[in-house]
Amino acid sequence: FCTYGFNEKRDLRRVLDQIERGPVVVIGSSLGAAVALQAAAEDPRISAVIAAESFCDLKTVATERAPWFFTERAVRRSFALAERIGNFRVEEVSPVAAASRIHVPVFLIHGADDRETYPEHSRRIFDALGGPKRLLILEGAGHNQSFQQSTWTEIENWLDGVLSGGND
Repeated sequence: FCTYGFNEKRDLRRVLDQIERGPVVVIGSSLGAAVALQAAAEDPRISAVIAAESFCDLKTVATERAPWFFTERAVRRSFALAERIGNFRVEEVSPVAAASRIHVPVFLIHGADDRETYPEHSRRIFDALGGPKRLLILEGAGHNQSFQQSTWTEIENWLDGVLSGGND
């Protein structure tokens, strides 16, 4: 069962257990971004994070994405069912809460036209980050559309700076 980062960050930890030591940059989009952020709050082996279109917390994004005909009661019941089946707590799936515990550089990217996970999610995460950080809101990009050629150039330049000791 997908737990939106609660258990998946442990999967990432097991991957990191298998690689050589050195700078580790985790990159993800949407759910992958949420996993990367939550993992970076707990795993000191992560040197930097690139996160595109992350949600700020599961409760907010699931409520925003719920069809208009779902009542608040139906959404609460769905959360309870997910928690029971997936063995996790919805309230604990929160990249924005994790952000305050992240001390490595983070590059957040979000499509300005994302209507699945609004850009405000990345803005909230950005505001909660205490370490080196950058936020790029990409005009004309929707959900999972921000990794364009121009974005990769910005990512490469940012990585060169943060991995060489600069704090962009």
